[in-house]
Amino acid sequence: MRTEQGSLVTIEDDRTGYLYPGSICKCGGAWGPYLKSNYAPRPGSSLRIHIAADVTNGAPCVWPAVIRWRRTLRHSAAGWSYV
Repeated sequence: MRTEQGSLVTIEDDRTGYLYPGSICKCGGAWGPYLKSNYAPRPGSSLRIHIAADVTNGAPCVWPAVIRWRRTLRHSAAGWSYV
């Protein structure tokens, strides 16, 4: 499945079930995609990424994910605090 760079997604915390808005971006190499959000899960945290049908040009889908790293975005034009 392909998504556009910066596509809006919903991030679901596996532990609490809370939903957070964010955007997903592509990253080269073995790292896979990365998220930008105001939600700051700790590395090792499990979550689910909900992607809407209009983003995928098909059916909505959910990806399981594990956070590998996080950092603060100091000057984000999109308004996100963490990557």
